[in-house]
Amino acid sequence: MIRVIVNGQEQCFEDDQFKNFKELFDHVKPPGRVLAKLVVNNSQVPVARISELFSSYFEGGETIEMEFISVRDAAKNLIESGREYIRRAKSMITKVSQQLLVDEKAGFETVATMVEGLGLLEEMRDGLSKALGLTLEELGLSGDFSNMVNILKTLSEALKKRDVVAIADIMEDELVDVYDSYLKFFEKVEGFLSEVS
Repeated sequence: MIRVIVNGQEQCFEDDQFKNFKELFDHVKPPGRVLAKLVVNNSQVPVARISELFSSYFEGGETIEMEFISVRDAAKNLIESGREYIRRAKSMITKVSQQLLVDEKAGFETVATMVEGLGLLEEMRDGLSKALGLTLEELGLSGDFSNMVNILKTLSEALKKRDVVAIADIMEDELVDVYDSYLKFFEKVEGFLSEVS
């Protein structure tokens, strides 16, 4: 028996009723809702990794808890997470550029972490755009993001060359513009959400 709890409502299914987790997920997912929380056998699974579970088979006896929320609430949560990350990242920029010049190895590790964070911000932007059917052009941000792409290309080239001075300069002089582009995007999406409510 597979025990499934969706938004507090419990259901039980036979072990062989679904070929894999994806079939179960599609069966219980409420229309117009997105997954906000997933717990499998008392272990929290990051929602971003759900696709990795889709081909998983059931052994029997699993307990799966899922919480679904509206696309609007998910968008608001994502925007707040993005803003919080940007606040922290912006406060680190000067420290990182100085660290690069003092301790190159530690500086490169921190830069790598920040670049990874930028990748997550881009995933958030892409996810929100797709979920809400919004393009950068519609939001009037294509110029901002075009400029941002150029900054990131320059940073990428400097990283490949391990040009510490260029990386430090880009971090200190231009990375704030990249973060500000994402903040503008989040602000525009919030405006869109308030108009459609």
